[in-house]
Amino acid sequence: MFGILGRLFGSKKNTDKLFDAAIGGVDSLFTTREEKIKAIGDHLKSIEPFKVMQRLLVLSITFTVLFLLIICVGFVIAYGFGFENGISVVKGITELVVDWNIGYAFTAIVTVYISGGVLKRK
Repeated sequence: MFGILGRLFGSKKNTDKLFDAAIGGVDSLFTTREEKIKAIGDHLKSIEPFKVMQRLLVLSITFTVLFLLIICVGFVIAYGFGFENGISVVKGITELVVDWNIGYAFTAIVTVYISGGVLKRK
């Protein structure tokens, strides 16, 4: 019988746990400067894998754009030395960049990457 009543109303140990949880809940409503700094550090540690992926994405699109730019510059120089098809190749690459929206992708990815450290979080 006392087991049932103890289970319904709880024991002294459970009452103390409940009281400590209530105090802890009220304490967690207010944060100190040190707790905020620790929370920011914990947040930065938790998003590290996403930062690595973000850097890989930026590097991949940057290498793609630079590769296409170097090809175009090479064919423009070759056209200057008498290679007649150089300009048509550059036009083809330009159409590829426009059709696949590589410029927009490059701008969006680099903007998101760079603005991540600029915007202040609350």
